[in-house]
Amino acid sequence: MPYTPSSSVVAARKALAERLRDLHRDAGITGDELSARCGWNPAKTSRLQAGKAAPSDADIRAWCRAWCRACGADGQAPELIAASRAVESMYVEWRRLEAGGPRQAQGSVLDLYRRTRRFRVHASRTVPAMVQTRACTEAVLRAVQRSRGTVDDVDAAVEARMARFGAEARR
Repeated sequence: MPYTPSSSVVAARKALAERLRDLHRDAGITGDELSARCGWNPAKTSRLQAGKAAPSDADIRAWCRAWCRACGADGQAPELIAASRAVESMYVEWRRLEAGGPRQAQGSVLDLYRRTRRFRVHASRTVPAMVQTRACTEAVLRAVQRSRGTVDDVDAAVEARMARFGAEARR
């Protein structure tokens, strides 16, 4: 099963796509016009504007040649390329963390958790981790591990999460 990037990676990619789309709106050029000017299939333009595909440096330069000049924004290519590289770096870091399995992911946030004095939680699909029972934690982490095809160290990941939240009482 394919990897699904973390929500922060998806949000960063979508933010970059929105910036590119805003340039399109400012220039008054249609997606088909952009595709023709860049020599792309319109489906590529659509994927880039929707944040479903990551643009290469060359893609951004072509985009800026086609759209930025039309709206007087020629100098934005370096900044957009830097933003695109930052998104790619986030994605690579996320993949590295995921490859190690759920136990490594639990351990990677331990120092941050220990330094945090106040935090907010929004969990629309599951019970927030800090109040999960051991069985719930295991079910959630097992589902994630299976869907992502990562190392099966769920038992160790459950122990790490339970220890982090001092959850021995919630057996």
